[in-house]
Amino acid sequence: MPTPAVISMIYGGKVKVTFSAGRHTYMVDVPGVVKKSWYPSVTGILGVIAKPALTRWASQRTIQYLEKRLGEFESTQGAPPFTVDTKHVHSWCDDAADGWQDTEATSIGSLAHRFLEAELHYRAEEGPKPERPKVDPVLAPDFTSGMIDMANHSITAGLTFLEEHEVKPLMLERVLFHPGEAYIGSCDFVGYVDGELVIGDWKSSKRLYVEYRLQLAAYANAYLAEFNTLIKTRYLWNIKKDGTGLEFEKHGLDTFQEDLDCFQGCHTLYNWQRTCDPWKQGALAKPLPEDWRKHTL
Repeated sequence: MPTPAVISMIYGGKVKVTFSAGRHTYMVDVPGVVKKSWYPSVTGILGVIAKPALTRWASQRTIQYLEKRLGEFESTQGAPPFTVDTKHVHSWCDDAADGWQDTEATSIGSLAHRFLEAELHYRAEEGPKPERPKVDPVLAPDFTSGMIDMANHSITAGLTFLEEHEVKPLMLERVLFHPGEAYIGSCDFVGYVDGELVIGDWKSSKRLYVEYRLQLAAYANAYLAEFNTLIKTRYLWNIKKDGTGLEFEKHGLDTFQEDLDCFQGCHTLYNWQRTCDPWKQGALAKPLPEDWRKHTL
């Protein structure tokens, strides 16, 4: 069943954003200015940074996914030979493109990540208190007792951070749109840590990769465009996939401009690819006019 689109109203209700999780696309409506206009995501723009190991892994997982779907089809057909209708093949390819569910990465880190996000929503009075994960062969058949133990170890590390620091969320999973630079994205956290206004993102990776700094610089720049406030501190939290705990980094204004410059360079390359590369061609997102607020109905 397709995931329902998520609608956000930002810029004081002047901008409507529709996010489609399946395709990971954002459409923007500004009455009197643009209607159902597509904008690239921050993570999509940063996809121009070469990640050879990730590309190989994704290729292998896509092939495994297609092999799995073919095997499921074969099991319903009886003894070979048999014919596969191309509509099934196209359906499997679409599913793979939309984002197959990897049971290993329905993983320890992802499980702990979801719990800590729910914990922050609870602390912001935006949801119920989450329950610690536990072994459940019906609701969570892919998680062994060992995996649950490792996820809880990471959760404990995350909760320890929240207890050792005064953390006050203001915005969680908030859409941030830069109308002048024509990009958009969703930031995990805007709020206070130890009395300081920060912008942050939760990860569940092997480690904190340097390009994550660029992602947060782009979000801070979009926050500045909407609220006329430059957030000086960026936090990155990583719940390791192997369940070995939590690591975090803190970045300030000393690296902000170079990180933002690098993101904007990636955006230039992204637009060049959409203009010149026959395999990636597509329409370019257009910045809104400087006085767009005057034109809204």
